[in-house]
Amino acid sequence: MRAFGVRLGSLYALHYDGRTWASAPLPDVMADDASALSPRDLWVVGSTGSGLDFSASHWNGRAWDLVTPMRLSPGAQAVPDLVDAVAPDDVWAVTTIDPPGDNGPLRIGIAHWNGHTWQPVTYPYGALDGTDPLALALAPDGTGGIWLAVQQHWLAHEHNGRWTLSSTPFMIQALAWIPGTRSVWAAGSGGILKYGS
Repeated sequence: MRAFGVRLGSLYALHYDGRTWASAPLPDVMADDASALSPRDLWVVGSTGSGLDFSASHWNGRAWDLVTPMRLSPGAQAVPDLVDAVAPDDVWAVTTIDPPGDNGPLRIGIAHWNGHTWQPVTYPYGALDGTDPLALALAPDGTGGIWLAVQQHWLAHEHNGRWTLSSTPFMIQALAWIPGTRSVWAAGSGGILKYGS
């Protein structure tokens, strides 16, 4: 298990080996989210020291490699960033993009890692209930697609390039997929929901 954060104004990373916590090599980004498949296959997304860009760093068991999921327009900002690794060739990264100078609506940016490169994925929805979209939580669906919780109380689902949208009774702040199934749990300030097919 790895943990990332800021301590006394400096970035740090820790590794838990089942018995103790120890210092670990730092990734190339300030972590917003992390997802691991094994001790030698870990993704971290966040920003680099240059600002609120959209960056990903991959741990291969020996070193961190910086692999940018999506280039932003100069002056644009991306925050918060989410990542979920399903397999070495199936990793999803999501962010909410604020255009340069706050000139225009927010939009959600999605990229999919196929084992070699990040490919852009179009998110088709704009403002919902008059509120700019904000990516809050991400989870795979167990069939090659993803669930995405967006403000205020919506769940967007992508499968084979097709998107559907459903409302929820409260804002979802966390999503979790049960590996080996199609079941996804959603949690928020109003309770817990379960999806299963």
